[in-house]
Amino acid sequence: MTKYTIMDNRNTPDQLVISNEFGRAVFSPLAGSSLRSLQIVTAEGDTCELLTGGDGSLDPLQLPRGTGSFMMCPWPNNIKQGILHAGGRTYELPTNGPQNAAHGLTRDQSWTLVNAEDTRIQLTTKLQDPWPFPGSVIFNAHLSGPALIMELKITNDGGDTFPAGFGWHPWFRRYIGDSTIRIKVPGQLSAWDIDTKRHGTGSETRVPGDLNLTRLVEPEIGKFDHCFRNEPKKPVKLQWPDIATLLMESSTEMTHLVVYTPPESVCVEPISCTVDAFRLEAEGIKDTGTRHIQPGGGMSGWTKWSWG
Repeated sequence: MTKYTIMDNRNTPDQLVISNEFGRAVFSPLAGSSLRSLQIVTAEGDTCELLTGGDGSLDPLQLPRGTGSFMMCPWPNNIKQGILHAGGRTYELPTNGPQNAAHGLTRDQSWTLVNAEDTRIQLTTKLQDPWPFPGSVIFNAHLSGPALIMELKITNDGGDTFPAGFGWHPWFRRYIGDSTIRIKVPGQLSAWDIDTKRHGTGSETRVPGDLNLTRLVEPEIGKFDHCFRNEPKKPVKLQWPDIATLLMESSTEMTHLVVYTPPESVCVEPISCTVDAFRLEAEGIKDTGTRHIQPGGGMSGWTKWSWG
């Protein structure tokens, strides 16, 4: 068994692989600790890549847009105009999309390897400038039978309470061979209203019939770019008929789900809070999923992707 412990980022390898008889996962520690490839062994004994770009050449220093899976931390999705609302004050974050600070700060950072074994890894990184509050993030991933389990934990290393959230942003292949993906979200509860600039309005409504994912559907290209309130313990199903089925179950902290359907991929993103949750909460909107981490405290959550 390969096992080693490293606390110096200079010695962190640029690629980490964990594997067992049921699958293989490849991570890039120096590119946000992103998941680059997830190859599974199907019930028929075939090997199948589930992530867009996972079957190509992987640059360990860069995650191209639209490929793999990255973590969004210490907030998922968008913060309007990069204005962070925290503790009655506002802070300015850099925008990396039209009118928004998108997808947190850790996806482009180098992470430090803490330890690695054949089927599990642990890495860590710091929350630092431009995030105004000192903190740390710990990422664990391991294969357990036919399942990949990933866990994130944020800790507050400073003296002020701060808001936080996180999530995963996978780009699943729309097509595998001649099979087209279908998805089912049995825990879909409601839809948050988002304007054309990807800002949350604070309104939450019943899911319109054309966005109903509680039954297995083949999502149309361009149909979805929505944030739903979701019951995380009811597994989401992703199915490529006659090829593979993936079940996505998440911990109780992951109360929301984004579904996005560009041409070559389908993104099904378990997240802990809605879009622009910190601002909405500051404006009096309830149940946004925002967590407040006190000095010395933390928040954690996990997502489990199983196949068969």
